[in-house]
Amino acid sequence: WEEAFRKARFCISYENIDEYNYKLADVFAKNGMTQQLFNIARNTYEKARKDNIQTHILNKPLKEKSYLEQIEILKDQTRENLEDSKNILESIFNNDFTYEFLDKSDPRNAIIGNYCDCCAIIGGVLYGSEIAKATILAPDVQNLVIKDSNNEIVAKAALYVNKEIGYVVLNEFELNEKFKKHQIGNTGYYNDAEGGKAYKNREQIFDAFMRGIKDFVKEYDKENPNKPIQKVNVGFGYNRLKLQCERFKEDVENLHVPFDYGFEDATSDKQYVLYDREEELAKQKEKELKL
Repeated sequence: WEEAFRKARFCISYENIDEYNYKLADVFAKNGMTQQLFNIARNTYEKARKDNIQTHILNKPLKEKSYLEQIEILKDQTRENLEDSKNILESIFNNDFTYEFLDKSDPRNAIIGNYCDCCAIIGGVLYGSEIAKATILAPDVQNLVIKDSNNEIVAKAALYVNKEIGYVVLNEFELNEKFKKHQIGNTGYYNDAEGGKAYKNREQIFDAFMRGIKDFVKEYDKENPNKPIQKVNVGFGYNRLKLQCERFKEDVENLHVPFDYGFEDATSDKQYVLYDREEELAKQKEKELKL
């Protein structure tokens, strides 16, 4: 009966399914993964569990509310909070994408490349397999993903935090294939019109990434007031949002990431500075002086 249950529950009948990895089997089956890859992923998650790897770099989950959840919030808003309601409404109608820092125990980390059409699949032969493994086992690495209005993952960036010095490095921004249809070769640049839907979608996805980064820095600094984040950089190698990244300044020296984490896009090419604490403090001071 157990074998019959497995076949009824999963598209592919994996061996060694238990109470800890049945969700992993479900995700892998839906994505057509082999028994060999399932075994690699299962062993990796078991190691993370035995090593008591914290499932978030922050001490709490961090995700953006969907537009439906935000509408529910609006229902509870009072007249005194009218300005907050206005801001939420603008966010709802101007953006179809939300961010989430994917729980490190989430089985999608192992095959995140399937959702974003990249090589980040555990057990693979390319460097992305090391990134997928690091998002499960390394306490200072986590996936920042972007979801569409159907709550489906459409973009991701693997995030590394250097807690001693206080900086963040994103390997790159990767997109689902449907947002790369107008890509020029494999460059991360596109030939679609600036006002077109695909262009606007990439802008919205980038904005969602930036909201996630901003909120992460804010929460991290609260938890680590003595060692706040000084800088957030993103790699340029196979980055799929190069036009958006080039609006920021290129760093004079790349921030370091441990070699075995597989952050090749961030370490083999230039990096762009998405957040600089000194600049932000200077802007805040200038704003206060004007007031």
